[in-house]
Amino acid sequence: MRVLLFLMGLIPTIVSAAADQDTSGPETVGQSNAGIKNMWDQICQPRGVLPCSLSGNLIQFLSDRIIKFVFPLIGGIAVIMVIYAGLRIIFSQGKDEAVTEAKKIILYAVLGVFFSMIGYAAISFANWLFGYLFS
Repeated sequence: MRVLLFLMGLIPTIVSAAADQDTSGPETVGQSNAGIKNMWDQICQPRGVLPCSLSGNLIQFLSDRIIKFVFPLIGGIAVIMVIYAGLRIIFSQGKDEAVTEAKKIILYAVLGVFFSMIGYAAISFANWLFGYLFS
């Protein structure tokens, strides 16, 4: 968590450093070398690794990246937790405490997926709204 917060703190510094550079942008880097130009073309695609132009909507780009990374991760963790709870029910041998605990795990996994879907909808709506207002 500390590493994530540290990296998020670096984003404004990196963006301001990129805005202060005197170069005309990554589109001119490596024009004399076809390999480097090809590398920059792949990195700076509209859905490439990095937003190479600050003229686009950086918030929309970052929220899109977060959606594509976090929500499949949440779904995968929920599936693993449901499988784990199912195995606990199977191996509980009828003990009420273990079955109750496994049911709670399933309930919390389903609630986690539900709230992540609400978060997905909220972020998608905000992404659409920023795109509509600032484009």
